[in-house]
Amino acid sequence: MKLVSISVDSLATRLYVYYTLFIRFLILMKITSVFSALLAGSGIALAVSSINPAAAITTTFGFQNIIEGQPPNGIDGTVATSGNTAGDAYVGNFDFDVVSGSGTVDFKFNNKFINSSTKVDQIAFSGTSSLFSTYTPNVGNSGTVSFLPITTGTFPQGNNIDQPWTIVFRLSADGPTNAIDPNETFGIRFTLANPNTYQSVIEAITVGTLKTAIRVQAFSGDGSDAFVNSSTPVPEPITMLGLGVGTAGLGALKRKYGNKEAKAKVVV
Repeated sequence: MKLVSISVDSLATRLYVYYTLFIRFLILMKITSVFSALLAGSGIALAVSSINPAAAITTTFGFQNIIEGQPPNGIDGTVATSGNTAGDAYVGNFDFDVVSGSGTVDFKFNNKFINSSTKVDQIAFSGTSSLFSTYTPNVGNSGTVSFLPITTGTFPQGNNIDQPWTIVFRLSADGPTNAIDPNETFGIRFTLANPNTYQSVIEAITVGTLKTAIRVQAFSGDGSDAFVNSSTPVPEPITMLGLGVGTAGLGALKRKYGNKEAKAKVVV
């Protein structure tokens, strides 16, 4: 018989790498819940909820400021030196969900302000004609929200976007009371045009061929501003939680054994 030395540090490192790859696989599979990662000595258990293939898929996007004089997209990562900047500090309070349906896709615009008079009173889309055949506004609204589509008119700061707006939604006849107030949602249901799918819509947003924008009123000092969508989805909170817990746990395991030079002896 001979003794083979196995480095505990090497084993911990391999476990860490394998577990990290596994977590990334779960993210790609759109896992809906990651409950916990449990460590018991050198044993690791991960509890994960099952995936319901019939469940609706939701992807959330945020907004960013429209920068005047910044063609071709009207957006970049710098601070605007001109134009309307009244709402730049508050853009994180607005987002929209893209929800899959049976041959349909819902867009749900959310005002997440708390204790504020700030409201969304106009919404615009560009690049819709190749993706959708019809649309229905005011689907799944929350609060006293009501918008109507218009076929003519302009959108604030819209000339700084490199493609024309194909659909613009404005408030119905009752005016400001029907805007998207804090903690309210406005929904639009689009019917997919063949052969498009939910994934076609998400890809169009990420590459910039489908854009949406909002106008927001009543910032501090009666200011208003317009925002265009971000092309990067907002990470799912439960996915980030699962990744954080799992990575932290494996990191602790690696630290526990990584500094030890002790070796296990295996008889072969």
